Amino acid sequence: MKLMKRINPKTKFFLSAFLPLMALLFIFRIFPIIKLFILSTENFYLKAMGLPSWMGFNHYLEIFNDELFLISLKNSLVYTGFYVSIVFIGSFLISLGLAKVGDKLRNNLILCYISPLMTNIAAAGVLFVYFFQPQFGLFNFILSGIHLPISKWLYDPGSALFSVVIMDIWRNIGFFTVLLLTGMLHIPRAFLEAAEVDGAGLWKKYWYVVIPLLKPTLLLVIIMCTINAMKVFEPIYVMTKTAGVDAGGPVNSTYVLSLYIYNSAFRFSRFGFGSAISVIFLIIAGVLIYLQMRFMRTTWEY
Repeated sequence: MKLMKRINPKTKFFLSAFLPLMALLFIFRIFPIIKLFILSTENFYLKAMGLPSWMGFNHYLEIFNDELFLISLKNSLVYTGFYVSIVFIGSFLISLGLAKVGDKLRNNLILCYISPLMTNIAAAGVLFVYFFQPQFGLFNFILSGIHLPISKWLYDPGSALFSVVIMDIWRNIGFFTVLLLTGMLHIPRAFLEAAEVDGAGLWKKYWYVVIPLLKPTLLLVIIMCTINAMKVFEPIYVMTKTAGVDAGGPVNSTYVLSLYIYNSAFRFSRFGFGSAISVIFLIIAGVLIYLQMRFMRTTWEY
């Protein structure tokens, strides 16, 4: 009690507000990661009796010698590359257009763009499976109508992964458009007027003024897109199963890391092996995000 009386009131407030937050952070964030790493070194089967045995790094050696891991890693990186680049460029261009129109029209267009986000992901996946149907699907109907070659979409290993990307982009691009639009509308008009006074054209105004000032928002969009793409599971699982092929099919063409983790841990009950994949997944995602933050960091504010 005497010690508490000696503590500065500001320090008391800081401890009372900070310690509960740190406790929650440790319980729900840090501890699960520690437990995940511990579990990855154990031979833990859900259906096995008795305590799990310690295996060291044998799970990691098995993963790197597993061809399915390399396939899932490649598919995850390809999916992330397609998703991030298309969503980033598309949402940026759409937000540029929305920033130029009036408030009433802009609000109506925003509602149209974010409405797919309110669609249940399972329902959206089933809907797009019918759109991608080779015989009577909407997309092949459009392609044949403009005399372009049709595709088997989800039923072709060469186009199945990109088909899922299309659905995922349709559902999420509106959200990232709103983020970028919000950042654009908060750029002080004085900077743009100064650029116009200096004789900057439209291209230079956006390249040297808008994009640099929008860099923190652009970084946020890229990081969120990367996280969404790396952890993708529901669209692939729903669409491939609805299409009548194995989850991750056809021929493992949509088999990503999250599906590899799910099958290892919950389908085959190898929780230790699945935890090891999760640790590798966490490291890869962390490295990608670190590189993005390193490349797009800013040292100034406005």
